[in-house]
Amino acid sequence: MRDGSSELAMKALSLTQPYASLISIGVKGIETRSWSTSYRGSLAIHASKGFSRECKALCFRQPFCSPLIRAGFNTPADLPCGAIVAVARLHGIVRTEDVLPMSQGLLRHEIEFGDYAPGRFAWVLAGVVRLAVPILMKGAFGLWTVPPDVLKQIEALRS
Repeated sequence: MRDGSSELAMKALSLTQPYASLISIGVKGIETRSWSTSYRGSLAIHASKGFSRECKALCFRQPFCSPLIRAGFNTPADLPCGAIVAVARLHGIVRTEDVLPMSQGLLRHEIEFGDYAPGRFAWVLAGVVRLAVPILMKGAFGLWTVPPDVLKQIEALRS
């Protein structure tokens, strides 16, 4: 995050639960979106404050429930909301149409964790680091910049 004495900006992406936590625990490495970006680099994974009934229900179905339980999230109430939960590197973005022919190489659950409809984009994440303590803060739509004070908190939790 630092280049000499100057801080570099980190972008963030807000996701609903359980998707944010699935990324944080390393079982979801691709986030599907309806839009692309030219941004590549460090990406904070933010769990949105909103957690719909439908998304809570996913936590009790496979392939969602087993990895969540293994990570200590026994119920939807255990999942942090309104907080940055992990940091990753946005490695690349490809069209979902280009990912599906390669899906034999993906774990089956990866396909179930995203929306691979035609015309969408697969954001490939790498180097995911789960924060030991989620950092409470408001998120935003789209790709947003992590405030400098929060960036310092992230760095302190990662070191």
